[in-house]
Amino acid sequence: AGSTALPFAEHLAAYPLHAHVSLLFVPILRRGEPIGVIEIASDNPMRAFDRQEVQLLEALANQGAIAYESISYHQREQRRLRRLERLQISSRNLSGQLNTRVLLDTIVREA
Repeated sequence: AGSTALPFAEHLAAYPLHAHVSLLFVPILRRGEPIGVIEIASDNPMRAFDRQEVQLLEALANQGAIAYESISYHQREQRRLRRLERLQISSRNLSGQLNTRVLLDTIVREA
């Protein structure tokens, strides 16, 4: 499990210490672990973000996490499909082999 103590520390570095801004950071979480950050800034240092703005940013962060999960799932399925295609080709090639030596060479070559 990763540390969630300061998930925004690297983002804070983008704002000089002397900058007078109001910042709002919301983590993008995947299974409870931060995978990114959505941030908004105001050049008004007295700006207070209201609950509706926080909720909107949280909703965007949730949508980002869902999109990330969807992309990850799609990539896993694509890898699985490629493995199955290779297996099917190997199976087709092997089904036509009668010579044991040629059969073993085919298995090694296509593994």
